[in-house]
Amino acid sequence: MAVISQSTRTFFTKYNVTATNFVYNNTASINSDAGWIRASSDRRTVLISVATLNTNNVKYRIEGRFGSGYRPYEIYSNTVASPNLRDQAVQVIENVSELRVGLKVGRAVASITASPCLVYAGLILEEVR
Repeated sequence: MAVISQSTRTFFTKYNVTATNFVYNNTASINSDAGWIRASSDRRTVLISVATLNTNNVKYRIEGRFGSGYRPYEIYSNTVASPNLRDQAVQVIENVSELRVGLKVGRAVASITASPCLVYAGLILEEVR
């Protein structure tokens, strides 16, 4: 199959993760409607990159739902313990209309505010024929 169009969306850009609860956007929102991106497409790939890690780990999870008002469910989760070694691309095959990424830190081993934990997360949407 050939890709006939491709677009990208951003969940997090150079986000300094400091929360021990999952946050869903660059303003650290934790509410049920935070961070959702419309993701209706033939192929959906979530990209996660932990550029700097100054805690024991950063945890992330990809959630999906069938639209506003539906409960989210976990599609994929992972714990990253080494920066730059665990950049990941996760293809989402579940039939959901919206996606979001949640981030949180593990136990800090250094001052989080002085030494950031920078994470990037995005979404690639592709139409194929």
